[in-house]
Amino acid sequence: MDVKVRRDDALKFSKTALIPVGLASTAALTIGLLPIPFVDWPLIVTTQVSMFAGICVAFKLKVNKGIFIWLTTVGLGSFGVGVGLLRMIANALKLIPGVNVPAMIIDGTFSFGGTFIMGLAFIAILRQLYIKGVDLSKMTEEEQKEKIKKLFLLEIKAKWTQWRLTSTKAVLREETKLTDGICISSSTDFDVDKFCEVQGNLLKQDKLKMSEQISIIEDLKRDNKTLNDVCRMCWTCKPNITLKPCGHTCVCEKDYIDYISRQLIKLCPECNSDIDSYEKTQ
Repeated sequence: MDVKVRRDDALKFSKTALIPVGLASTAALTIGLLPIPFVDWPLIVTTQVSMFAGICVAFKLKVNKGIFIWLTTVGLGSFGVGVGLLRMIANALKLIPGVNVPAMIIDGTFSFGGTFIMGLAFIAILRQLYIKGVDLSKMTEEEQKEKIKKLFLLEIKAKWTQWRLTSTKAVLREETKLTDGICISSSTDFDVDKFCEVQGNLLKQDKLKMSEQISIIEDLKRDNKTLNDVCRMCWTCKPNITLKPCGHTCVCEKDYIDYISRQLIKLCPECNSDIDSYEKTQ
Protein backbone atom coordinates (compact mmCIF):
# COMPACT_ATOMS: atom_id res chain seq x y z
CA MET A 1 0.00 0.00 0.00
CA ASP A 2 1.53 3.34 -1.04
CA VAL A 3 1.77 6.41 1.19
CA LYS A 4 -1.11 8.29 -0.51
CA VAL A 5 -3.55 5.44 0.01
CA ARG A 6 -2.44 5.04 3.64
CA ARG A 7 -2.83 8.79 4.18
CA ASP A 8 -6.37 8.85 2.73
CA ASP A 9 -7.37 5.84 4.83
CA ALA A 10 -5.82 7.38 7.97
CA LEU A 11 -7.80 10.60 7.46
CA LYS A 12 -11.04 8.65 6.99
CA PHE A 13 -10.33 6.72 10.17
CA SER A 14 -9.53 9.99 12.00
CA LYS A 15 -12.84 11.51 10.96
CA THR A 16 -14.79 8.48 12.18
CA ALA A 17 -12.76 8.37 15.43
CA LEU A 18 -13.98 11.85 16.38
CA ILE A 19 -17.37 10.31 17.23
CA PRO A 20 -16.23 8.26 20.27
CA VAL A 21 -14.17 11.28 21.38
CA GLY A 22 -17.26 13.49 21.21
CA LEU A 23 -19.43 11.00 23.07
CA ALA A 24 -16.83 10.38 25.78
CA SER A 25 -16.04 14.08 26.28
CA THR A 26 -19.72 14.96 26.69
CA ALA A 27 -20.17 12.04 29.11
CA ALA A 28 -17.11 13.18 31.12
CA LEU A 29 -18.53 16.71 31.34
CA THR A 30 -21.85 15.34 32.61
CA ILE A 31 -20.05 13.14 35.16
CA GLY A 32 -17.89 16.04 36.37
CA LEU A 33 -21.01 18.16 36.88
CA LEU A 34 -22.47 15.58 39.28
CA PRO A 35 -23.02 17.07 42.75
CA ILE A 36 -21.67 13.94 44.45
CA PRO A 37 -17.98 14.40 45.33
CA PHE A 38 -15.20 11.87 44.73
CA VAL A 39 -17.33 9.36 42.78
CA ASP A 40 -16.56 10.62 39.29
CA TRP A 41 -13.04 9.17 38.99
CA PRO A 42 -14.00 5.52 38.23
CA LEU A 43 -16.84 6.69 35.95
CA ILE A 44 -14.54 8.97 33.94
CA VAL A 45 -11.85 6.28 33.67
CA THR A 46 -14.45 3.84 32.32
CA THR A 47 -15.60 6.49 29.84
CA GLN A 48 -12.05 7.16 28.66
CA VAL A 49 -11.26 3.46 28.29
CA SER A 50 -14.36 3.08 26.10
CA MET A 51 -13.24 6.11 24.07
CA PHE A 52 -9.80 4.63 23.38
CA ALA A 53 -11.45 1.35 22.38
CA GLY A 54 -13.78 3.22 20.00
CA ILE A 55 -10.84 5.06 18.41
CA CYS A 56 -9.06 1.74 17.82
CA VAL A 57 -12.20 0.33 16.20
CA ALA A 58 -12.31 3.36 13.88
CA PHE A 59 -8.69 2.64 12.87
CA LYS A 60 -9.48 -1.09 12.47
CA LEU A 61 -6.79 -1.76 15.03
CA LYS A 62 -6.73 -4.65 17.51
CA VAL A 63 -4.75 -4.05 20.68
CA ASN A 64 -4.72 -5.50 24.17
CA LYS A 65 -7.42 -3.98 26.44
CA GLY A 66 -4.74 -3.29 29.04
CA ILE A 67 -3.40 -0.59 26.73
CA PHE A 68 -6.58 1.46 27.17
CA ILE A 69 -6.25 1.58 30.97
CA TRP A 70 -2.54 2.38 30.61
CA LEU A 71 -3.37 5.24 28.20
CA THR A 72 -5.82 6.69 30.73
CA THR A 73 -3.23 6.58 33.52
CA VAL A 74 -0.44 8.05 31.39
CA GLY A 75 -2.73 10.67 29.89
CA LEU A 76 -4.17 11.92 33.17
CA GLY A 77 -0.72 12.07 34.72
CA SER A 78 0.56 14.23 31.86
CA PHE A 79 -1.68 17.16 32.85
CA GLY A 80 0.44 17.76 35.93
CA VAL A 81 -0.11 18.03 39.68
CA GLY A 82 -1.84 21.41 39.36
CA VAL A 83 -4.83 20.11 37.42
CA GLY A 84 -5.18 17.06 39.68
CA LEU A 85 -5.07 19.25 42.78
CA LEU A 86 -7.65 21.63 41.33
CA ARG A 87 -10.01 18.73 40.67
CA MET A 88 -9.50 17.43 44.22
CA ILE A 89 -10.33 20.87 45.64
CA ALA A 90 -13.38 21.17 43.39
CA ASN A 91 -14.65 17.79 44.60
CA ALA A 92 -14.17 18.83 48.23
CA LEU A 93 -16.04 22.10 47.60
CA LYS A 94 -19.03 20.15 46.26
CA LEU A 95 -19.83 19.42 49.90
CA ILE A 96 -20.23 23.12 50.77
CA PRO A 97 -23.60 24.80 50.06
CA GLY A 98 -23.25 28.03 48.13
CA VAL A 99 -20.01 27.07 46.38
CA ASN A 100 -20.86 23.53 45.30
CA VAL A 101 -22.24 24.59 41.90
CA PRO A 102 -19.11 26.57 40.88
CA ALA A 103 -17.07 23.56 42.04
CA MET A 104 -19.17 21.27 39.84
CA ILE A 105 -18.51 23.53 36.84
CA ILE A 106 -14.74 23.48 37.49
CA ASP A 107 -14.72 19.70 37.83
CA GLY A 108 -16.92 19.25 34.76
CA THR A 109 -14.76 21.55 32.64
CA PHE A 110 -11.51 19.76 33.47
CA SER A 111 -13.11 16.32 33.14
CA PHE A 112 -14.29 17.33 29.68
CA GLY A 113 -10.98 18.91 28.70
CA GLY A 114 -8.84 16.00 29.82
CA THR A 115 -10.96 13.42 28.00
CA PHE A 116 -11.27 15.57 24.88
CA ILE A 117 -7.54 16.26 24.59
CA MET A 118 -6.51 12.64 25.27
CA GLY A 119 -8.91 11.45 22.58
CA LEU A 120 -7.58 13.87 19.97
CA ALA A 121 -3.99 13.07 20.95
CA PHE A 122 -4.58 9.34 20.49
CA ILE A 123 -6.17 9.92 17.10
CA ALA A 124 -3.18 12.03 16.06
CA ILE A 125 -0.58 9.39 16.92
CA LEU A 126 -2.56 6.52 15.37
CA ARG A 127 -2.86 8.61 12.21
CA GLN A 128 0.90 9.26 12.16
CA LEU A 129 1.75 5.60 12.73
CA TYR A 130 -0.74 4.36 10.13
CA ILE A 131 0.63 6.69 7.45
CA LYS A 132 4.16 5.43 8.25
CA GLY A 133 2.94 1.84 7.89
CA VAL A 134 3.44 0.96 11.56
CA ASP A 135 1.09 -1.86 12.64
CA LEU A 136 0.62 -1.80 16.42
CA SER A 137 -1.47 -4.99 16.36
CA LYS A 138 1.65 -6.98 15.44
CA MET A 139 3.57 -5.73 18.48
CA THR A 140 3.64 -6.93 22.06
CA GLU A 141 1.97 -4.77 24.71
CA GLU A 142 5.33 -3.47 25.92
CA GLU A 143 6.37 -2.59 22.36
CA GLN A 144 3.07 -0.77 21.86
CA LYS A 145 3.61 1.27 25.00
CA GLU A 146 7.16 2.14 23.99
CA LYS A 147 5.99 3.26 20.53
CA ILE A 148 3.02 5.28 21.83
CA LYS A 149 4.10 6.95 25.08
CA LYS A 150 6.44 9.71 23.90
CA LEU A 151 4.20 10.68 20.97
CA PHE A 152 1.11 10.60 23.20
CA LEU A 153 2.60 12.93 25.81
CA LEU A 154 3.83 15.38 23.17
CA GLU A 155 0.42 15.51 21.47
CA ILE A 156 -1.39 15.99 24.79
CA LYS A 157 0.89 18.86 25.77
CA ALA A 158 0.43 20.63 22.43
CA LYS A 159 -3.36 20.19 22.26
CA TRP A 160 -3.89 21.01 25.96
CA THR A 161 -2.02 24.31 25.51
CA GLN A 162 -4.03 25.12 22.39
CA TRP A 163 -7.35 24.27 24.08
CA ARG A 164 -6.64 26.48 27.12
CA LEU A 165 -5.54 29.40 24.94
CA THR A 166 -8.32 29.13 22.35
CA SER A 167 -11.50 27.05 22.55
CA THR A 168 -12.94 23.61 21.96
CA LYS A 169 -14.26 24.70 18.58
CA ALA A 170 -10.88 26.12 17.49
CA VAL A 171 -9.10 22.87 18.36
CA LEU A 172 -11.72 20.82 16.52
CA ARG A 173 -11.68 23.10 13.49
CA GLU A 174 -7.95 22.56 13.17
CA GLU A 175 -8.42 18.80 13.49
CA THR A 176 -11.23 18.64 10.93
CA LYS A 177 -9.29 20.75 8.40
CA LEU A 178 -7.14 17.69 7.89
CA THR A 179 -10.16 15.71 6.72
CA ASP A 180 -11.74 18.37 4.47
CA GLY A 181 -12.78 16.66 1.25
CA ILE A 182 -12.58 13.21 2.82
CA CYS A 183 -15.97 11.56 2.25
CA ILE A 184 -17.35 8.97 4.64
CA SER A 185 -20.88 7.81 5.38
CA SER A 186 -23.05 10.71 6.56
CA SER A 187 -24.23 8.52 9.44
CA THR A 188 -20.69 8.53 10.83
CA ASP A 189 -19.90 12.20 10.26
CA PHE A 190 -18.96 14.47 13.16
CA ASP A 191 -20.75 17.80 13.57
CA VAL A 192 -18.39 20.28 15.26
CA ASP A 193 -21.04 22.98 15.78
CA LYS A 194 -23.56 20.58 17.30
CA PHE A 195 -20.93 19.09 19.61
CA CYS A 196 -19.86 22.54 20.87
CA GLU A 197 -23.50 23.56 21.30
CA VAL A 198 -24.18 20.54 23.54
CA GLN A 199 -21.08 21.32 25.60
CA GLY A 200 -22.12 24.97 25.97
CA ASN A 201 -25.69 24.10 26.95
CA LEU A 202 -24.53 21.73 29.70
CA LEU A 203 -22.32 24.43 31.22
CA LYS A 204 -25.05 27.10 30.86
CA GLN A 205 -27.51 24.92 32.77
CA ASP A 206 -25.14 24.63 35.72
CA LYS A 207 -24.20 28.31 35.61
CA LEU A 208 -27.93 29.07 35.80
CA LYS A 209 -28.20 26.81 38.84
CA MET A 210 -25.30 28.70 40.40
CA SER A 211 -27.01 32.08 39.80
CA GLU A 212 -30.29 30.80 41.23
CA GLN A 213 -28.59 29.41 44.33
CA ILE A 214 -26.67 32.64 44.96
CA SER A 215 -29.92 34.58 44.61
CA ILE A 216 -31.65 32.27 47.10
CA ILE A 217 -28.82 32.69 49.61
CA GLU A 218 -28.99 36.48 49.32
CA ASP A 219 -32.78 36.44 49.84
CA LEU A 220 -32.35 34.29 52.95
CA LYS A 221 -29.75 36.69 54.35
CA ARG A 222 -32.17 39.60 53.96
CA ASP A 223 -34.74 37.61 55.97
CA ASN A 224 -32.13 36.72 58.61
CA LYS A 225 -32.26 33.07 57.56
CA THR A 226 -29.70 30.50 56.44
CA LEU A 227 -29.80 27.48 54.15
CA ASN A 228 -30.67 25.36 57.18
CA ASP A 229 -34.03 27.18 57.42
CA VAL A 230 -35.32 25.97 54.02
CA CYS A 231 -35.82 22.67 52.23
CA ARG A 232 -32.90 21.95 49.88
CA MET A 233 -35.30 20.74 47.21
CA CYS A 234 -37.95 23.49 46.94
CA TRP A 235 -35.98 26.27 48.76
CA THR A 236 -39.17 27.60 50.38
CA CYS A 237 -40.68 25.18 52.92
CA LYS A 238 -39.28 24.58 56.40
CA PRO A 239 -37.37 21.25 56.45
CA ASN A 240 -39.08 18.64 58.62
CA ILE A 241 -37.55 15.34 57.48
CA THR A 242 -34.41 14.08 59.21
CA LEU A 243 -32.37 11.69 57.09
CA LYS A 244 -30.49 8.72 58.51
CA PRO A 245 -27.70 7.88 59.17
CA CYS A 246 -26.23 11.35 58.45
CA GLY A 247 -28.82 13.12 60.67
CA HIS A 248 -29.39 16.15 58.41
CA THR A 249 -32.81 17.80 58.49
CA CYS A 250 -32.74 19.39 55.05
CA VAL A 251 -35.91 18.50 53.13
CA CYS A 252 -39.64 18.94 53.60
CA GLU A 253 -41.99 15.98 53.70
CA LYS A 254 -43.59 16.71 50.32
CA ASP A 255 -40.30 16.86 48.46
CA TYR A 256 -39.00 13.74 50.17
CA ILE A 257 -42.08 11.78 49.09
CA ASP A 258 -42.27 13.31 45.61
CA TYR A 259 -38.58 13.08 44.69
CA ILE A 260 -36.11 11.37 46.99
CA SER A 261 -38.24 8.36 47.97
CA ARG A 262 -38.75 7.48 44.29
CA GLN A 263 -35.07 7.40 43.40
CA LEU A 264 -33.24 4.09 43.13
CA ILE A 265 -30.23 5.65 44.87
CA LYS A 266 -31.34 7.90 47.72
CA LEU A 267 -28.84 10.63 48.62
CA CYS A 268 -28.91 13.38 51.21
CA PRO A 269 -29.06 16.84 49.50
CA GLU A 270 -26.83 18.22 52.29
CA CYS A 271 -23.88 15.79 52.20
CA ASN A 272 -24.70 13.38 49.34
CA SER A 273 -24.39 10.35 51.63
CA ASP A 274 -26.68 7.32 51.27
CA ILE A 275 -30.07 7.45 53.02
CA ASP A 276 -31.04 4.33 54.95
CA SER A 277 -34.16 5.71 56.64
CA TYR A 278 -35.82 8.96 57.76
CA GLU A 279 -38.07 10.38 60.43
CA LYS A 280 -40.40 13.33 60.51
CA THR A 281 -39.58 16.09 62.99
CA GLN A 282 -42.09 18.33 64.76
